[in-house]
Amino acid sequence: MGRNTLHFAVDGLLFLAVVSLATTGLLMAFVLPPGQGGWQVWGLSRHQWGDLHYWVAVTMLALAILHVALNWPWVCSVAVRLLRPQTQSLPGWRQNVAGTALVAVVAVLIGALLWGASRAKVAGGERHEGGRGGQGYHGGR
Repeated sequence: MGRNTLHFAVDGLLFLAVVSLATTGLLMAFVLPPGQGGWQVWGLSRHQWGDLHYWVAVTMLALAILHVALNWPWVCSVAVRLLRPQTQSLPGWRQNVAGTALVAVVAVLIGALLWGASRAKVAGGERHEGGRGGQGYHGGR
């Protein structure tokens, strides 16, 4: 498989994953909202759609990582332009350091967001320990 074909395949699959993620999210939010009992769409309950939504998100994340890896030279050159706009070019290893720094900053920001969300208080004033909904079994993966 040629490089352009590989890029096209990864980007096409990434696009399908984004559309699927949006579709399942909207379906769960507006067609199968919480508390609607045993409603189903195409034979799947809200919980089953949620499982599908989760696995599509995992697939999308894997494809996004592959997309960044395939476009690594571009990521590095953009990182250099963001960090040192006056510089025309840098040696390859410095460009890799700049790209890695950019990816690390994004990863830290996402991690901080997730950590903050896990520490957030719920509407009733209680914080759920462990992020799994408090006492007892409540289902899950």
